[in-house]
Amino acid sequence: MNFRAFLLILIFSSYSLAQKIEVKLNQRSLVASLQKVMLYDIIDIQAAPFEMKKSLFEVEIDLQNLTKVNTHLYNENTEIQVPASEILAQVRKKLSAIQWSQFLFVASESIALKFQRNFVSENYIAYKIEEKLSQVCNSCELKFENLKIPSVSSQLEVLSTSLDVSSLQKAGSFLLPLFLQTSQKKETYWITGTTHFVASVPVLNRSVKQNERITESDFEVKKIAIGIAADGILKSNELIGKTLKSDQKAGAVVSPNLIKREYDIVKGDTIRVLVGDGDIEITGTGIADNSGFVGDAVKIKLSDKAALSNNIINGKIVSKGLVRVE
Repeated sequence: MNFRAFLLILIFSSYSLAQKIEVKLNQRSLVASLQKVMLYDIIDIQAAPFEMKKSLFEVEIDLQNLTKVNTHLYNENTEIQVPASEILAQVRKKLSAIQWSQFLFVASESIALKFQRNFVSENYIAYKIEEKLSQVCNSCELKFENLKIPSVSSQLEVLSTSLDVSSLQKAGSFLLPLFLQTSQKKETYWITGTTHFVASVPVLNRSVKQNERITESDFEVKKIAIGIAADGILKSNELIGKTLKSDQKAGAVVSPNLIKREYDIVKGDTIRVLVGDGDIEITGTGIADNSGFVGDAVKIKLSDKAALSNNIINGKIVSKGLVRVE
C-alpha cells in the first residue's frame, strides 16, 4: 500500500468514527415546484453549526429524473409519493465522500410532496439568515423565535424569490425585505423574527480571583445562548493556564476579552537570541532588558560578552522566549 492510499484510508476512517449528524426526510412536505426541489425543504436536520449543514442546503433534487414519478401530470395542491431511495441517490452523487460520511440519513420507503402555487419556503428564509450570520459565528448554532412569513396574495405566478439579508450584522430581532419576481412585476413582502446564538463555551464552576491561574477543574464547557463579543468564542484549551483581568464569580462565561494578555518575554527572562538572516545564523542566550509581545522590539543583555562587541543589543520578538537580531 502506498502512502497516498494509506492517507486516504486514515482520513475516511476518522470521519466514520466521528459522531454523525442525523438527517430525516420528512414524511410530508410543501414544495414550490414538482420539477426541482431544494433538499432543505424536505428534511429535518439536528442542531449543528452552519458550515456542517451548508453542503446539504445547497443540494437540488431533480424530481423529473425519478423513474417512478411523472411530475408533468400533476397540478396545484396535488400530493405525490416519491421514493426516498431515489432522492438519497441524487444526494449521494452531489456530495463528496467525506461530506456524505458526516450524515446519517433516516427515511421511510417513500415521502409525500405537495405542490403549492407561490409557496414561500420557511427553510429558504432560515437558510439565508443562517448563512449570513455564520459570518459572525461559524461555530455557533442559530435559533429562531417568532419567525413570521406573510402569505403571498399575488394572483400572478412567482418566478423567483430573493431575501435581502445585507442589513443583518448580529443575532437579535430583524425586519427583512423579501422580493418576489412575478411574470409582470416585483413585489415586496416583509419577514420578521428573532435569532440568538447557541454555543459551547467555558463556564466557571468556582470564583476565580484576578491573576489566578486557571486549571482544567475550574470550569466546564456548557452549551448556552450567548452574545458574540468582537473577539469571538474561547476554546477550553485556550483557557487552561491563563489568568483573568478581574475577579469572576462561579457561573461566569469566560470570553476572550476577560483573559489577561501575558507578555511573550518578561524583563529579566533568560531568552534565546538568533543573530543573522539567511544561510548563516548564530544562536546564543541573553537577558531581556524589557517586556514585550511578539513583534515588539526588545533590548537584550548578552550572556556571552565575547559574542558581540556591544553587550546590549536590540532585537525583535519572533515567538515566546525567542528574539531575532538582524
